[in-house]
Amino acid sequence: MEIVDEVIIEGHKAAPEQAEMIIAEGLAKVAEAAKRLSPILV
Repeated sequence: MEIVDEVIIEGHKAAPEQAEMIIAEGLAKVAEAAKRLSPILV
């Protein structure tokens, strides 16, 4: 298996007042990574 992309969502516990924004930005990065991965799997 080869790692082609990695997304780590961190800081949401350390900065609870920004948690929602940090998680949303991280999930957006996950979506972008999934789009790049999709052509590889097909």
